[in-house]
Amino acid sequence: MYKAFELCGFPTDEFYADSDTSLDGYLEKLLHTSNLPIQVLAVDFLSLIVPGGSVSVERKEYLQNLFYNYDNKKYDNEFKAIETIVTEWAECNHYDAEEYIKRFLLAINVGPTWITYRDNAVDFPKSGYFTDTPFTIEELQKVFDAS
Repeated sequence: MYKAFELCGFPTDEFYADSDTSLDGYLEKLLHTSNLPIQVLAVDFLSLIVPGGSVSVERKEYLQNLFYNYDNKKYDNEFKAIETIVTEWAECNHYDAEEYIKRFLLAINVGPTWITYRDNAVDFPKSGYFTDTPFTIEELQKVFDAS
């Protein structure tokens, strides 16, 4: 998708609908906060490594190193997996993101998840897809009841 954007002649720093000009400072502050779960850090890591954006190459490298070294390299393997997934996604020549979304969510250990493109769970599970092992609404309810 990014390559198609580039081939159309658009400025690469305009690939995203939002402005990421404050990303650099935000990430530096975030990465000096300890004990954050991978699920929180992964979304911010994506903001840094995806193609385009306004963070300079030098700062990207510096911030990536902060991610990789976060809490004594606690999530080093997860960040490497995410980077591989994003690289493959950016280079693919189709717009079906399901495979990459599944791999990303599995890499950050979110547990069994179902994703739909609708506003609600109408036609569950046919109107969406599971990231891993399928489950029923009843099984999901038991998990919520136990927590």
